[in-house]
Amino acid sequence: MQRHINTVKAPRTLTYTLGHDASLAVYPLLRAADQHQETVAMAMSVPLAKEKRYWSATLAFNEVPTTEANAVETVSLVLNMQSPAMTFYKATA
Repeated sequence: MQRHINTVKAPRTLTYTLGHDASLAVYPLLRAADQHQETVAMAMSVPLAKEKRYWSATLAFNEVPTTEANAVETVSLVLNMQSPAMTFYKATA
């Protein structure tokens, strides 16, 4: 289930589509983060831009697989940004 908290501005989200594999160790962590709705620190490495990005978010994990004929089953992870902006650090060296 995807959730947004109403604000004056439109909420900012990042949505990831993941190949479904319930045996992955990350599933219980994503379920817990979704259930507790605590704000967590997020980090992303962007090699092409040569930078690291950091922000805070709450997670919405939809573990019910989407199924299509002749396609990999997928699940979705939505990161609802809680911080006012992302912080960008350019890689050095």
